[in-house]
Amino acid sequence: MEEISCCACFISCDCFWSLSINIHINDQVFIYGKLAYGLSRFTKLLLSKYQIHPKSVFNLGNSEAAYLCAGSGFGVTFSSEEYLKIPFPDEYTRPIICSIENVLWKRPIVLACKSSRLEEPLIQDMASIIRLLFFQTSDC
Repeated sequence: MEEISCCACFISCDCFWSLSINIHINDQVFIYGKLAYGLSRFTKLLLSKYQIHPKSVFNLGNSEAAYLCAGSGFGVTFSSEEYLKIPFPDEYTRPIICSIENVLWKRPIVLACKSSRLEEPLIQDMASIIRLLFFQTSDC
């Protein structure tokens, strides 16, 4: 299995399996989405099953994850309809990109993928590009 080092990675629960299965993350994993709270007791077990061993795992609901994306400068966000509906205070900016061609990958990666309507080919493309970019960018 390819080992990829990164500072932080957001994984939407709805695309967790497809996006994460071949990625070994050895720092922090933030999981958000509809299933985040339901997975809170089982997340590390599920990650370990697929040989993903993060130092720590945080389960966040949609609102908390979105505020963290917007306020902490973690990186880029692939927006979802749910994310777009969350109200943001004026001092926050909403870091949304709709395509991945013009992303700066020097910062920790944030993935806030579309919900259950995310198409499988897009998931595969994102995973491939992320692997490629991680190997090209060793520092976060």
